[in-house]
Amino acid sequence: MATKAELVKLAADLKRVQQNLEKAKESAAKSSATARLGTVIPGFKPTVNMPAQAAQPGEPSFVGPVAYQTPVTPTSTTVSQAGPSGGLNADVIAGVNAPSTAPVAAPVAAPVAAPVAPVKTMAIDTFRNTLALFFGKDEVAKPWVSALYSVTSKYYNTGSTIDESLNLALMDSRNNKDLEPFTKRFKGLYDLQDKLTSGLAIEVPTIAEFFKSEIAMGDVLRLAGMGDLATQDFLGGILGLGKSVTEVTALINTTFAAIDNAPEALKRDLQNIAPGVDRTSIARALLLGKDGAELINKQIAATSVFSAAKSQGIGIDMTRAGDYAARGTDYQSALTGFGEVSKNFAPLQKLTEIGTGMKSSAAEAQNLLSKSIFENNATAQQKIDEEAKKEIARFRASPGTAGSRSLASSNRANRKI
Repeated sequence: MATKAELVKLAADLKRVQQNLEKAKESAAKSSATARLGTVIPGFKPTVNMPAQAAQPGEPSFVGPVAYQTPVTPTSTTVSQAGPSGGLNADVIAGVNAPSTAPVAAPVAAPVAAPVAPVKTMAIDTFRNTLALFFGKDEVAKPWVSALYSVTSKYYNTGSTIDESLNLALMDSRNNKDLEPFTKRFKGLYDLQDKLTSGLAIEVPTIAEFFKSEIAMGDVLRLAGMGDLATQDFLGGILGLGKSVTEVTALINTTFAAIDNAPEALKRDLQNIAPGVDRTSIARALLLGKDGAELINKQIAATSVFSAAKSQGIGIDMTRAGDYAARGTDYQSALTGFGEVSKNFAPLQKLTEIGTGMKSSAAEAQNLLSKSIFENNATAQQKIDEEAKKEIARFRASPGTAGSRSLASSNRANRKI
């Protein structure tokens, strides 16, 4: 058991330790950054250097400076507190720092910035080169192209392609006076858009499709010998009417094949009946207006019938020729039909004069036969049949004339007279 002197000595030692701890606590308070660092980094142990103490006679010496390390746990950097009476806390006397029960602050990760996408922009040179396909290199050097570039870029920069941006810019710039060269170039597209808006079931092509159709139509006209019509204004006007390349090709081929393949007699009659109507004029009428196309085709068809009759020595007027053409008679069938009229009108004329005892004209006989052949006119056919029966009866009763025998023979062969 310790003597009283030893207990006094131990108490003095403990008092000095308590004083040193108080000094360490004050130093720790001043070094708040160190204390906070200990909170973030679990296991950090701040070191407190204690000054050396001179040993008293008869007391154990402290080789200094003595380093007192405050125990640090992941949950606390708190040094022990003095007890209520100013003495050491029981935990300190026992050599234990009670661990704190405060929750550990989780490390907070610094936010990572999202990668910045590059801004999509249209190169002015690329834009000009694209536009040159539609306007030519000289035109795209003009100031209006810069204005169009500004309009087109706002669509391109938001994700559209150059072609899509041009189409959107065209619809957006219809009334923009600064862009009249652009809007006028594709007027046909506006015409189609208006037709679609009005309720017509029509397809509005893109600028690229419109451009390709112009090229194809130009090729058709050049092959037909009408290259002077293969202009942007003319072709754009055709497309604006809603005519396709296929339709234009059919119109050109149908009309001009009939003219080009016609006999020379028909070609001359076409020139005489429609002076000044050349291939270009006919093409304009065919392509730029429904009424004009119908009128030209009717005129050509009527002239074909007229020319066929004329070549067989039969005279008819253009009104009747047009009527026969409207019934489906073309040049070749008219040539055959009027051949029959030419062969039989003389016998019929003579037979009529014999039967009636009156003078009959060649025109009357031709008219009667033409109505029977081309119009299937029942009255005309009946009159022809009656005259034929009379001729047959006379032929049987007595030797007939050469003319009556010819008529009877023709009637039996053709069943028309």
